[in-house]
Amino acid sequence: MAILITRTFDPVFEIPLLIGMVVWYTTPWEQIARVVSLLFLFYMVIPAIFFIGSIRKGRISDWDITNKAERKAIYFFSVASHFVGILAILILRQTFLAKILLVLWVVSLVFMIINFYWKISVHACINALVLVVLNEFWGFKVFGWLFVVLLLVLWSRVYLKKHSISQVIAGALLAYILVDLGFVLIGI
Repeated sequence: MAILITRTFDPVFEIPLLIGMVVWYTTPWEQIARVVSLLFLFYMVIPAIFFIGSIRKGRISDWDITNKAERKAIYFFSVASHFVGILAILILRQTFLAKILLVLWVVSLVFMIINFYWKISVHACINALVLVVLNEFWGFKVFGWLFVVLLLVLWSRVYLKKHSISQVIAGALLAYILVDLGFVLIGI
């Protein structure tokens, strides 16, 4: 059950879902195809090519990047690619979306830096981000059930011995605090 939960609610699936929901909420219909294409390129395709290439070349040993030392390159590359994606969105004059993406980028930057020194749970981070962002836009009545999903993901990561209790709690709380603070700063 823990493996099913951790794979179903994996950041690889949830990040595109989260970005898609943010685009849906912020972007005029006539711009959606252009915005989605750019974000797909910078948030998915380019980092995926780098990640798969790193696995094939033996620089990353497993899907979860269990070895902390192996994380640096993929995290740095992904954070850099996402920032270029934000700049591309600004060129399209989608400033509201760019502000939200910038808040999410800051969260990823903070998690990258922390992961250089301590193994904090990215699963917990992403699931907390999904919970906070979707509840901020559509309300707790619609997406409140995601709190149960977050708790299940935290349990699964600890049960599978991928993280300690402190790593999953820190991941969820830090993501929540950073997004909440970021949204206040950008006026959401």
